[in-house]
Amino acid sequence: MAWEQVEVEVGGKKFAGHMMISDDVTIFNIPPASELEVGGKFKCGEKTYTADSVHDVAQRGEELLVETKEKADGKS
Repeated sequence: MAWEQVEVEVGGKKFAGHMMISDDVTIFNIPPASELEVGGKFKCGEKTYTADSVHDVAQRGEELLVETKEKADGKS
């Protein structure tokens, strides 16, 4: 598993971020300026994701780790 640079769209605004896909979860690292919250929807590529959990890394307001259960390859 390696981080891949991606562009994430939240509420019509685009943000540079990273994505990592594992067997059962897809994790995104995006800036807190996105204001994404648990249950919020966002796009990456042609796929729409729902944030299952959102963690402010080290609670410093520098980056958010967002977990989803959807797979980027189209499987859920």
